[in-house]
Amino acid sequence: ADYDAFTGTIGVQWEPDADTNLYLRYSRGYKSGGWLGAGGLTPDPYADPEYVNSYEFGAKKTFGGRLQLNSALFYADYKGMQTPLTVSLGSITASRFENLDAEVWGFELESLWSPINNLQLLLNYGYLNTEITSGCCFVDVGDPFALASGARPSGPKLADGKQPQSLVGNQLPMSAQNKLTVGGTYSWDFSAGKLTASATYSFTDDQQSL
Repeated sequence: ADYDAFTGTIGVQWEPDADTNLYLRYSRGYKSGGWLGAGGLTPDPYADPEYVNSYEFGAKKTFGGRLQLNSALFYADYKGMQTPLTVSLGSITASRFENLDAEVWGFELESLWSPINNLQLLLNYGYLNTEITSGCCFVDVGDPFALASGARPSGPKLADGKQPQSLVGNQLPMSAQNKLTVGGTYSWDFSAGKLTASATYSFTDDQQSL
């Protein structure tokens, strides 16, 4: 097969003063089609190309040389996202590709504050919202008859009675909605050198598979 696409990035940047940087950026991404190259059982090894249109607006600002804030708001529209799934194949399971459409948007904030000399405090936060907007149909190996709470039956049953389901409305796999990191460092200066103590706490929200 042959695959090709036009990709690239275009953006504008504005620095109204030495301590401020604003930017707006658009990117077009692409991943060629292909196949699952494993030697195992693969009922449908082929995957179509994947495309993404990504938009980002960001701001970076320093206040008085003591506080630095970096923020970004982003949105991405995926068409044909290549996603490997584990599906039923008779009495066993196998891997196959699904080409899914999905939307992703979120916000990121990075902050670094030095209220006094030798002390630095940081706080980073990220919010991520993901949703599959088109993806059908597959048999869930954990719920092949679509009887579990929250199941989304779609289409006719298969010859063996198993019920395919839709992925629409699910989050993308391993995409935590909230991430938070807080920490700080303090340094003591001595004639022989410097001693620095640091502490960091990180939190990652729940994640799910397909």
